[in-house]
Amino acid sequence: MKTKRNILNLVLASAIVGSMVMVSGTGVLAAKRDGWMRTSAGWSYYQKGVEISNTWKKIGGKWYYLERNGNMKTSWLFDENYKKWYYLDATGAMKTGWLKSGTKWFYLYDTNDAYRGQMATGWVKINGSWYYFDNDNGQMRVNTWIDGFTRDFRYDDYRDNTMKKPHYYIGADGKYVANPQMKYNGQIGSWSSDGKYFYTSDGLLVNGFEMINGKMYVFLPELKKGYYQDPITTSLHYSDENGVYQYSEPINKDSDNIMTTKRGDKVRILSDDNLTVTVIEKAQK
Repeated sequence: MKTKRNILNLVLASAIVGSMVMVSGTGVLAAKRDGWMRTSAGWSYYQKGVEISNTWKKIGGKWYYLERNGNMKTSWLFDENYKKWYYLDATGAMKTGWLKSGTKWFYLYDTNDAYRGQMATGWVKINGSWYYFDNDNGQMRVNTWIDGFTRDFRYDDYRDNTMKKPHYYIGADGKYVANPQMKYNGQIGSWSSDGKYFYTSDGLLVNGFEMINGKMYVFLPELKKGYYQDPITTSLHYSDENGVYQYSEPINKDSDNIMTTKRGDKVRILSDDNLTVTVIEKAQK
């Protein structure tokens, strides 16, 4: 009987040890990790002994993002699944509402749906007022004009009729101004000292077609002059010696990559990394 009792005790002891994590080097039994754990690399989160990684996790009513290596993410995050930007504060919690980063203001949707925490772009109504956030970087625009239409247009039509299109003015506080004292005459800002670039009044580098003082210019992002292509339309464009846009035409080149333009000039058009256009023969006047 004594022998049987000893065997039973041994089986029970083995079962207890088996339900716990392996014995440490000091001989002390360690429990499974659960919750936040701090390491030399930062904070990580464990659930029933498993490290959470590469995903969002709601903890204590707040959202956190654990990276591929398990570290808690802070600062800006671009979520590859949603294709949206988020901001995580110093504690790792997802930020919502207004955010000032440096000298710029951003807005992160404060809603209880799938948009929560996403960085806003375009027009957004907040507490009864309309604001505009840059489509490229999410920055709140100030002291500037915003086009009231999408950029899906014929370029000549844009040049000729843009003054007739609606444009909306944004004040110094970022709010839409219904009846601005000034009239639209193109984007507000200043030229660089070398005349190659134009910066809006709130510090953004202009890129693409832009009206300035009633004239149309093309920046890629440097001011274009003469003949040039752009990577979006793959059309041939022409601006005069001052950079003022004149017209666009379809590219119709021969097997030697040579084309005669509407102005009568012969140009060689290459589809290289620089979309090179070279005038090889000027039209006779």
